[in-house]
Amino acid sequence: MVVVEQLRERSAGPWSGLTRIDIDNQYPGHLASGQRPDGYESDASLLARTIDGLDQLAADYPGATLLVVAHGGVIHNLEQHLGLESGRVPNLAGRVLVRDEEGWLPGEQLLLVDIDRISGGDPNRI
Repeated sequence: MVVVEQLRERSAGPWSGLTRIDIDNQYPGHLASGQRPDGYESDASLLARTIDGLDQLAADYPGATLLVVAHGGVIHNLEQHLGLESGRVPNLAGRVLVRDEEGWLPGEQLLLVDIDRISGGDPNRI
């Protein structure tokens, strides 16, 4: 296993470690309006370090097929950059990426486990 710091989740500043409910309680209306607190990492910063991390992996393991594990926010940000319309990335889902001389290209989205099927739609059963 190799840990690539550039592929860590977005820094959420003072929101780090909070649930959506906590954020709504402590910062009413922020999520709904798209407001973010000081210290919240921008999409551009997240994307730049994600691409750097992926490029480093490609350089370190040329021609290899790799499984890269990251948070949904990292995957979503990368999908947006690649021109894909995606909502929230489901738990235990991912995206195939292929590197060519032009850069990173998107492949299929993978759903490793259908959480709704397992939980019957009840997130408390997971």
